[in-house]
Amino acid sequence: MRDISKHINPRVSQLTRYINSSEQLLSETVSLNAFIQALERHIRGVKFGVKNGIHTKVYAYMEGSPYAMGWVAYADYRDNPEQTTLMYTVCSHTIHNGKYSQSRDGEQRHMKMTTNFDVGIRNAKRYLRNLTTQEIALSDKDAVQSQFRKVNSSANETFENTMRSALPRHTSDTTNIESLMGELKHLVAIEHEWIDKSYGAKLVEFIKAYDEKQTADKRTLDVIFVRAFNRAEQTMFETIEINNLHEWSGGSEGEVATYDNTTLPVELAGKLSTLNMLGQGQYVEGVGLYHGDYMYYVIK
Repeated sequence: MRDISKHINPRVSQLTRYINSSEQLLSETVSLNAFIQALERHIRGVKFGVKNGIHTKVYAYMEGSPYAMGWVAYADYRDNPEQTTLMYTVCSHTIHNGKYSQSRDGEQRHMKMTTNFDVGIRNAKRYLRNLTTQEIALSDKDAVQSQFRKVNSSANETFENTMRSALPRHTSDTTNIESLMGELKHLVAIEHEWIDKSYGAKLVEFIKAYDEKQTADKRTLDVIFVRAFNRAEQTMFETIEINNLHEWSGGSEGEVATYDNTTLPVELAGKLSTLNMLGQGQYVEGVGLYHGDYMYYVIK
């Protein structure tokens, strides 16, 4: 596949017919006119046009072809020459000049330049070629791709909108979560036969996880903080009840109570016994956490 550049192969519909400017006396204009007149004799059916009113670069095309074959000029397109040397230049997508990298919109890589008039004619005859149908189709594929993708984009947008409407987007979308769970639970209750059994199993697990989350979300963290210490060779316990610790704002505190081994409530003593078997920072659901250094958060 040849490189295609709209700078080299513009649409013919963008060009205006080139008219020999014999009235202009600039030597480069006279030389370009002579070059084009010779090409008209050597290449059957060739026509020439200019783009944006610029006459120093003249595009060659064939009637009926949508794109130009390239362009010709009488100029010096070299990079930073020590001395300007005007040359018969042919630029075409069929030329690959390894002396140049991507520059001037990639045009230099597609140029043949010579000071010899006859060599310039031969270059034009050899390299000025119409784009093939395949080249046109592939170079213009973006036009159809963009329209095709618009349909995809519209369909995707509609899908996402309806999905957002019907399915929960996040855990705070309680309305859709409750509606979805109600429907799924109903299907499970009536022993619905899932088309994809593995996916059905996932949904059952999803429902289970949802129920567990609902239960977890409804929990409150009400604790009794306990500090054990020795006083007069006797183990003592100071406790304080703290409610609503699950809330970000903290919790409400009760009054400090003091116990010894004989007065410590039995349920509280049992949970402390369990927590004493844990390492610092370990937690048992429904029992509490050992905070280290004989401090405990006991779940009420």
